[in-house]
Amino acid sequence: MIKAQLVDAGTGKQVQISDTPYGNVLTTISTDKLYSVFKSSARTTTGTTIVVQPESGEAITVTDLLISAEKMAGSLTVQFNDGTNAVALFGVALTDAPASFGVPFNGRWMGWRDARIEMITSTNGTALVCVGYTKIPSEHTLSYAEWNALR
Repeated sequence: MIKAQLVDAGTGKQVQISDTPYGNVLTTISTDKLYSVFKSSARTTTGTTIVVQPESGEAITVTDLLISAEKMAGSLTVQFNDGTNAVALFGVALTDAPASFGVPFNGRWMGWRDARIEMITSTNGTALVCVGYTKIPSEHTLSYAEWNALR
């Protein structure tokens, strides 16, 4: 057995260890789990609603997406949009059936600098969109061209 401690070089503090029934384990958690929050918006008429808006120069990483919409003669779209460029995250026709959708994203579902998340409904009817997200500081964001080149 090697007795060792992991210490943060910057602070000198020991890295978190948790005592479990199986012994001590290194405690790890993703930044999404530590810093994510959520916002939700509902629409009952045709139009566009901004669900999440980053601060100027920042970006958003989507961690979760929940959608609910009643059957109606129209569609629902959820998209990133910076006012110039738009990229759909989800789209559904609601003519034949209601929509119920939920997904916890794995990976890096980060938008580009200043891209907000919008919900667009093409007809009257109730639709709800809930977005789990983290904010990305401006020094770690990409322009749309840089972001688009990576995908």
